Amino acid sequence: MNDKGQRDYRGVADGSQRFFDVEPFVDADAVASFLSVKRKTVLDWARAAIIPAHPYGRGKRVVWRFRISEIAGHSKQSRSTIKNGSPEVARLEKQYG
Repeated sequence: MNDKGQRDYRGVADGSQRFFDVEPFVDADAVASFLSVKRKTVLDWARAAIIPAHPYGRGKRVVWRFRISEIAGHSKQSRSTIKNGSPEVARLEKQYG
C-alpha cells in the first residue's frame, strides 16, 4: 500500500490480476528490493529452489515470477527453524557460549 492507502503495483507481471483482487506476481527486481539483495541473487535462489518461485516458459530462458507473501512466509519459516535449535545454532552456542 502506498501513502494514500492504495495498492502499489510496481513490478507487477500482469495488470489484469488487479481486477480479480488476487495478489499479483512480481518480478525479481521487486523481490530483490523487498529482501535487500541483488536481482541476480534472487534469480540464483529461485533456480536452486531456495525461495518459492514460479517459472514461466520452457528451455534455457525461463521467466521467474514471485509472490511477496510467499517470500515473506518462507523467510519466517526459516527464522523459526533457527530459533527452534537447529544444529547450526547449537554448534555456535557451544563454540561461543
